[in-house]
Amino acid sequence: LPISDAMGWGRDGRMDVASTVDTLKSGRVELNRLVESSDFLRSYDVGFNVTRRNKDRGYIAHYLDLKNGAPLSLNNVPHGIASFDYVGLGDMVSFNARELLGDYLVKRYMPSENDLMKNYGVEENVRTYYAKANLDMDVTDTVRLRGNVGVQYIHTEQSSDGPTVKKDASGQWGIAGGQTVGSSYGDILPSMNLSLDFGDGLLLRLAAAKTLMRGPIESMGAY
Repeated sequence: LPISDAMGWGRDGRMDVASTVDTLKSGRVELNRLVESSDFLRSYDVGFNVTRRNKDRGYIAHYLDLKNGAPLSLNNVPHGIASFDYVGLGDMVSFNARELLGDYLVKRYMPSENDLMKNYGVEENVRTYYAKANLDMDVTDTVRLRGNVGVQYIHTEQSSDGPTVKKDASGQWGIAGGQTVGSSYGDILPSMNLSLDFGDGLLLRLAAAKTLMRGPIESMGAY
């Protein structure tokens, strides 16, 4: 059977090429001090962590048209057969789509608004300051309390560069300029993790914390 524009999209194929450079750098400094003179505080930790992440993405898409409008068939396209018996599909046609360029398919550049907006760069800088007290004390003669309480302060700076797009006189989308968007904010995150030991293997654990989960960095693009 011939391979052609079966869905009426005005093209016979599409080729997407994306390049991504993703860099993550981080460092941590932490100090711990034992407290021998206290009946409940065994030690405490203070520290600082910094993380810097950059992600740059380039994206280009081309439509593919049959050369001279001639439909393709398996009779004139180099191909092979791949077995998909392991998923119950039997044999399927296998071919290298990129090898069809030039002799069978030609590229046509006609970007959509969505295609152009996929080019962006994101920078995220996160600084974390934290302190934690480690507890170990006798509550009664038979009950011992262990655990820690702490707090983090996380300061986040985010920014992203990306294009602005518009249609030209012919109705084709193109890059009109650039834009930079971003945000800066801080979060205070306390936490507690305690364990009461009643002996004979009986423990009561108590824990509570306020946490922060970040969205995927690709969701922070200026698009």
